[in-house]
Amino acid sequence: VLLIFFYRWHFLEKASLFGRMVFRRGSHLPKRLTREDHEITPKEMIPDHATIPAKLRVKGENFFKKAEQELKKGGLAEAEKLFIKAIAMDPSHVEAHAKLGAIYLNQEQFGKAELIYRKLVVAVSDDPIYFSNLGLALFHQKKYAEAKDFYEKAIELDPGRAGRFYSLARINHLLD
Repeated sequence: VLLIFFYRWHFLEKASLFGRMVFRRGSHLPKRLTREDHEITPKEMIPDHATIPAKLRVKGENFFKKAEQELKKGGLAEAEKLFIKAIAMDPSHVEAHAKLGAIYLNQEQFGKAELIYRKLVVAVSDDPIYFSNLGLALFHQKKYAEAKDFYEKAIELDPGRAGRFYSLARINHLLD
């Protein structure tokens, strides 16, 4: 299972480097992002929790708990490995994906963070934090037009965060 996860992760990482990351159509996405060339394939989506065997979900949860403990100690590298193992055991573990994405943002690995958050905005389409973090990852890769769309969606879902308006203003300034 770990080998299959690593192969898929490695393939997806290479795909993002060449701009071939695709996005699933969805009504929760801005219209500019629903083109076919932005579509996530079913294999790349976070699967439904019910489709994962209970034994693997338990193993994934154990790795997740160990990763959180390691994160509290400040061991980002070890926590990253444990979150990856948790996702390998239970690919439906949304929190593990979110924490791994946050680690990648913290380590300035914006390509990897983009992959994680693209999956999360498809799986959890009503969480403004995922849209905002995806916008941040795209911003740091100088993909300003896409970042703008995701920040706008985050603001639409939760207009109470001033930082998102500031980020959107920075992007608009760079695009003008």
